Amino acid sequence: MDAILLRRSVRKFKDELIPYEDLLTLCRYAEAAPSARNQRSREYIIIENKELIKNIAKY
Repeated sequence: MDAILLRRSVRKFKDELIPYEDLLTLCRYAEAAPSARNQRSREYIIIENKELIKNIAKY
């Protein structure tokens, strides 16, 4: 939770994977965030394939 509250803008990223358990924790925090009219219907997709990420980033 500290990482969210103490966040800052980062322009350079390390080339390493975030542990899957940490990603799930972040998804749980995001799910707890308010939504429009409290609808809370969200889906999270975790993509680890770097080529796929590069292809998606083009759009």
